Amino acid sequence: MNWFHRHAGEFSALRCEDHKSWLRLHVSGTGDLRIHALGIDVVPRRWKESSPTTDAPSLLVSDDARATAPRLVDYVEVRRPR
Repeated sequence: MNWFHRHAGEFSALRCEDHKSWLRLHVSGTGDLRIHALGIDVVPRRWKESSPTTDAPSLLVSDDARATAPRLVDYVEVRRPR
């Protein structure tokens, strides 16, 4: 996106098929917040059917040798004031 004709050379994830990331949030019973930032550097382009197992409960698995597994990018824990 190049609104107002500025910053045309910057990287933008809007058109990048790879480098996806997301947050997993967990609030414990005591009110503490745990934030896991996860990322995938190379997203699979091909998939194959699979039989679900306890370790891999998905019906589809990556069939792309270039794809990378999800990784932990960052972890933050915010403790509730006591």
